[in-house]
Amino acid sequence: MYRYEPVFQPVTPLFVMLSTNAFYWSVNHEKKFRTLLHRLQTTAVLKPFSIGGNSAVITDALPTGIGAVLEHCVTCVSRRLDKAEHRYLRTQLGALGVYWVVKT
Repeated sequence: MYRYEPVFQPVTPLFVMLSTNAFYWSVNHEKKFRTLLHRLQTTAVLKPFSIGGNSAVITDALPTGIGAVLEHCVTCVSRRLDKAEHRYLRTQLGALGVYWVVKT
């Protein structure tokens, strides 16, 4: 979810507002809300969903909240690991996957 942080960062003051019993809407809240609304409506973030297209759901969970992103697949590749790669740690395999898909 962190890769979408520049888009969703303005929403933070709005979440803080939800944690209190008193409702308070300031000029700052309005500005952050309008910025978030504009960013969510841009074509860089919002695109028509294609039922026939490949998609993936990426989820994130923390003790303080959950999030999810529905993504369209741009490319999908796979290969077997060689002998040395079988000994890689999970984080190293993730990094290898990123390197390999960009190189491919």
